[in-house]
Amino acid sequence: MENQVLIQKLKHYMQKREQEMVEFLASLVRIKSITYEEGAAIAWLRTKLEEFGYDEVLVDQAGNCLARMGSGNTRVLADAHIDTVDPGDPLDWGFNPLEPRIVNQSISGRGVVDDKGPLTALVFAGRAIKDLGLDTEVSFYLSASISEEDVEGSCVKAMMDQLSWRPDAIIIAESSDNHIIRGHKGRALIRMEVKGKAAHASEAQMGENALIKATPLIQALDSYDECPSDDFFGKGTLEVTKVICDTPSLNTIPGKVTVIADRRISAGETKQELL
Repeated sequence: MENQVLIQKLKHYMQKREQEMVEFLASLVRIKSITYEEGAAIAWLRTKLEEFGYDEVLVDQAGNCLARMGSGNTRVLADAHIDTVDPGDPLDWGFNPLEPRIVNQSISGRGVVDDKGPLTALVFAGRAIKDLGLDTEVSFYLSASISEEDVEGSCVKAMMDQLSWRPDAIIIAESSDNHIIRGHKGRALIRMEVKGKAAHASEAQMGENALIKATPLIQALDSYDECPSDDFFGKGTLEVTKVICDTPSLNTIPGKVTVIADRRISAGETKQELL
């Protein structure tokens, strides 16, 4: 099938199923699936994939849902994670984030962008492959992975380790303004400990407040702008994302503070350079 003809057929196929896709996504958003509590969403998805006629549907040892559509020689693995961060306070949203809201052809709710919307797109891509007769050319493997928000990549790796084959191409489905992104920065979490000496707040002079000692470090990390850059991937980034105070009570100055920074790594950086 000529590429332009195929593209038009795919567009027409998806346009006809737009409302069905919206309803599918809305139903998935309504299922709370924060990290480590994805079981209900995985079970629902498994049932839907079986209803849609996927050739094979299973849940692996880690808890990821893996499905196959087609039996062609070209193997494509497409992954989107099903877990989300906590829905948060409905007052901050202005509505219940687990009851998606549609306004001016835009849908809002927890997980719509990250990553249930992209997962919905993959589900219907698999259906299109079968309905348009491409299932003899392609084996399309859909992975709905768990726990990405907390242990990014670990559950996908566990799934890959169990496979007896390797894909010819891999698609990681994350929102990207409808642009195909051909690569991504690497990521490191950097943990730094600042030690002090705990003491009761009423006699703070007897100790050494680790939180105060950590303040210049936090400010320096925030102002740092010398990460290496790459022509394709762009510049690396460094951001403080969490501060943990080691203190037994609210009337004790902390004896230790842990500062955690998210470091996005550009191409060519080594671990030693990073540290």
